[in-house]
Amino acid sequence: MSTMLKSLCKLSRLCNLGLSAANKNVYKNTFRYNTNITNIIKSRNVKSKKESLEVLKWILLMIPVTSFGLGCWQVYRLKWKLELIDIMQAKSNSVPKPLPDKKVILINRGWVPTKLKPKGKREASMIKGEVELVGVVRLSEKRAPFMPKNNPEKGAWYCRDLEQMSQYLNCAPVWLDVRGIDDPPEGWPIPNQTRVTLRNEHLSYLVTWYLLSAFTAAMWHRYFIRKLALI
Repeated sequence: MSTMLKSLCKLSRLCNLGLSAANKNVYKNTFRYNTNITNIIKSRNVKSKKESLEVLKWILLMIPVTSFGLGCWQVYRLKWKLELIDIMQAKSNSVPKPLPDKKVILINRGWVPTKLKPKGKREASMIKGEVELVGVVRLSEKRAPFMPKNNPEKGAWYCRDLEQMSQYLNCAPVWLDVRGIDDPPEGWPIPNQTRVTLRNEHLSYLVTWYLLSAFTAAMWHRYFIRKLALI
């Protein structure tokens, strides 16, 4: 009986040892499997991150490239604007040509101060008889969105609408800005109201675009090529 019990105990220990070994093998295999899965996931994440970073790299490169292109475009625009200003200056100071006909036209003799608006206060400037005038022909202009409408009955003209003016005053739709001396007699309208002023900010624009291109290109090179932190 005792011998049988000893045999059973020995067999039990052997079974326990076998199960422990089997459990250890299962644990090792499970650990190896989980480790392999983790490594695969990490590898895929690293690869995906690299691919995303590579795409981002070329997308961000478009910033300095586009900025440089816009700077080059502003160089062209600056040249065009300067040439346009020169043309307008040349036309406004060209040799006078006689009008092709003898019609009644609109003459802008100059600016009159508010205190001299009544004709009785500037009788000396009311020219009579035949005179010769030299000026610049001006075209009609559109009313700005928030500009008041012309009021012919009150003599209030806020924009140069030649069709409206000519119909109201029964004359040809021709407007002439008169040239005159810079220091007219007291009480006379101030002439030379033609201003050749075109907005020209293309130089500041091209400098801005080129600086942006240079700055972003330097940041791109530092981060993606030299692998350095931006800050």
